[in-house]
Amino acid sequence: MTQPIHFRLKAAYDVHPGQLILRTGEAGVEICVKAERKGKDFVRHYLVPLSPLPPEGASLVYLDPEEEVATCAGQLRIILGEAKDVPVASGIVFSNAKGTHLRAEEHSRFHGHKALGYLDMVTGEVRSRQEKGITAVHPDWRVDGVETERGGISLDDLRDAFAASSAS
Repeated sequence: MTQPIHFRLKAAYDVHPGQLILRTGEAGVEICVKAERKGKDFVRHYLVPLSPLPPEGASLVYLDPEEEVATCAGQLRIILGEAKDVPVASGIVFSNAKGTHLRAEEHSRFHGHKALGYLDMVTGEVRSRQEKGITAVHPDWRVDGVETERGGISLDDLRDAFAASSAS
């Protein structure tokens, strides 16, 4: 690791959509992105674990707006991989005229049912009904690291630094 990595605790409502968030989960240190679904009279906050991606696919995990989360400056480096002719399922990235999206499931505690959301991989916004006009499907996408003002950080270095900061 060539540069120090700094983490800040912030309330979820104070974290911009698309920003990197780290947490300790069942699979160890999880690399996540903050997402928001904007309605007419509300903003719903989510965490989307991206690395490791859960076996059941991507999910929108509700965040209480007051909950503190650990953020890190930088932009996730996403490798899309080769486009393939496969159906879009939860956890698969695809592109259309509106951008590049990750299909994710929301297990709604508000409505008691499962809903689909489409995470814009650039803005962090969650939208609905994005599967029209698909131009490419990327089932083998992955998070490759983080780009900061001072250069790139590998996922291993990021996880190690977060684990060390959580232990202290």
